[in-house]
Amino acid sequence: LFVLPLSQVIEEYTKVELRSLASVPLKLDREEVASLVERAAQSHWSYDGQYYFISNNCAVETLKLLRSGIPRRPLQSLDSIT
Repeated sequence: LFVLPLSQVIEEYTKVELRSLASVPLKLDREEVASLVERAAQSHWSYDGQYYFISNNCAVETLKLLRSGIPRRPLQSLDSIT
């Protein structure tokens, strides 16, 4: 598990892979941040999903992570990130 600098991720996605990125600000308290980081680490080591460009991509996986790491009602009812 490793973390890349945001500038490197932006460079890779937008210039190398020609993808667009969207920033979605989250207001999380310390407990929620800790829960999200813990869930991200657990998911990383046990991930066995299939990546599909349209149907199971980074946005879908991120939403799943947010839902499992932060039990907030608005996240549970969100269908997609557009």
